[in-house]
Amino acid sequence: MLGAKFTKWRAVIKIGNNLPTDNCIDANMKALADYAKVVQDNGMVPMVEPEVLMEGDHSIEECFTATERSLKSLFHHLKENGVNIKGTILKPNMVTSGSVALYKLE
Repeated sequence: MLGAKFTKWRAVIKIGNNLPTDNCIDANMKALADYAKVVQDNGMVPMVEPEVLMEGDHSIEECFTATERSLKSLFHHLKENGVNIKGTILKPNMVTSGSVALYKLE
């Protein structure tokens, strides 16, 4: 049989009330990297999904910051674990303001 086998793991990051904390991000991104290493070691292709949720009233800037922090942490942990980045699929979130954010026209 030819072909690749894929698996996916999703880490959910929420914005609001001093969230996400650095510990939250690092724990979730380390778990994604640990998963990716196990998957690759077993001949499959990991798909990692660090998802910053759209729910909430956060600004697009807050989403950008949380996404940036999450991706930096994820790639740090992937490298630390010896994960082959070229053999990994990244499924990032879109950077948007929260789904219930208020927009003001000036």
